[in-house]
Amino acid sequence: MNLLPDNYIEKMAEMFEQDTETAHIIWCCEDNSFVSFGRRIVPDGCGDPLEYMLDNGLVEPSANAAFAVLCSQVQDSIVHGSSENSVSMDISVKFAGSEEYTPCGLYVLFLRDENTRVTHAHINLRPYNDKQLFSKQVLKVFTSDKAPQLFGNRIADMMKRFPDKKIAFIQFDVERFKLINETYGVEAGDRLLDFFNEAMSVICTNDQPFCRLTADVFMVVTVFEDREQLIGFIRMIESRLSGYNGMEYRLIFGVAIAEDRSLHTRRHGDNASLARQRIKGNALENIGFYNDNMKAELHKRQSIEDDMHRALLDNEFVMFLQPKHCISTGRIIGAEALARWIHPQKGMISPAEFIPLFEKNGFIQKLDYFIWECACKKVRQWIDSGTSLCPFPSTFPASICARWTLRIR
Repeated sequence: MNLLPDNYIEKMAEMFEQDTETAHIIWCCEDNSFVSFGRRIVPDGCGDPLEYMLDNGLVEPSANAAFAVLCSQVQDSIVHGSSENSVSMDISVKFAGSEEYTPCGLYVLFLRDENTRVTHAHINLRPYNDKQLFSKQVLKVFTSDKAPQLFGNRIADMMKRFPDKKIAFIQFDVERFKLINETYGVEAGDRLLDFFNEAMSVICTNDQPFCRLTADVFMVVTVFEDREQLIGFIRMIESRLSGYNGMEYRLIFGVAIAEDRSLHTRRHGDNASLARQRIKGNALENIGFYNDNMKAELHKRQSIEDDMHRALLDNEFVMFLQPKHCISTGRIIGAEALARWIHPQKGMISPAEFIPLFEKNGFIQKLDYFIWECACKKVRQWIDSGTSLCPFPSTFPASICARWTLRIR
C-alpha cells in the first residue's frame, strides 16, 4: 500500500523544483487537479494531465494507441482499484518549449488511502540518455522473436519465485492475419503488431513476462488465483488490443496451465500454441485451454502426416464405390467414388481421421487426383470388358441398398 504521507507535496517541491530534466506531476484523482514540479510538460489547470498530453500532440503520434492503453489502465486503477502499484511505458513526448519529441520513461505510481483506494497518482517523465537508449535497444532484441533467450530466463525465474502459485502460459494471435495485410496493407499490419508489443509492455507487470514469438504470435505468462480471474485478464488484453486505427480483427487465445513444473518452459508454450490452434475457426469462442486429449490428437495427426506420402506410393488408399439409389424408381443410378485407407499395421483408418487433416494440409488434392484416376481406370475396365457402366443390379430393395451403403462406409 502506498499511502500519501504528510507533507508529501511539500517534500516533492523541495526535491524536484530545481530538476530541469525530469517532469513530476502529483495528480489528485478525487478533484482532478494536479501540481507540477521540475520540467514542465502540461499547463496548470488542464484537468487530466494524461488526457491533455494525448489530445494536444505531446505524445509522438505513432505511440498514441499504446499511450491510450496506458490511460485506460490508469483510469481503471483509479475507478475500480488495482493490486498493482504502478504502470509504465517507454514513450517520446514534447516538453514545454520544445518542438522535438524526447524519448522518456513514463511512470505512474498510485498512492492510496487507508482503505487502499487510489487517491493520487505520481506521474514521472524521465528522459533517457544515450546509454539508456542503447540498453533499451539491446533489451528489445533479446526479448523478440529473433532471440527470446531473456524471455525464457524470465519465465524460469518467475516459476521459481512462485512455486505455490498457479501459472498460465497464454498465447494469442490475429485470426487470418494475412487478410489484415491484404485489406489494410503490409505496413499497416506491421504497425498493428508494433502496437501490440507496446501495449503489452503497459498491460503486463514485472511479474508477467511477455514476448512476440513469431510473426503475429505473442505470449504472456502470468500468476492467477482462479479460472475467473485468468479469463478476466485475457478479456482485458482483448479489450485493450482491439480496434487499433479502426481496423477489424479477432484475437485467438490459447492457454496452458503449468501443472507439471518439471517440464521445460518451452513445452508449456507449445501446449498453449496447440490450444490456440485448436480454437481457431470457432465462431463462438476465442479462448482455448490445453488438455491431455490435445496431445494424443497431436500425436495421431503427426502419425498420419508421417505416413501419408508413403501410403500413396504404396497404394494403401483404395477406391470404394458407394451406390446411388433412386427412391422413386428403385434403380441404382450411379456410384460415388470414396477413398479408404487400409494401413498394413493399423488396418482400416477412418476417413474422419484423415480427410479433415488432408483438407487442412493440402494433401487432399493429391488424394483427389489418385481417386479420380482410379475411377477412370475402373470405367475403362468396364468398357473394355463389355460390362455395363452400372454393374450393380438394376433394381435394389431400399432395405438392401441401405445395408450395402452401411457396409461400404
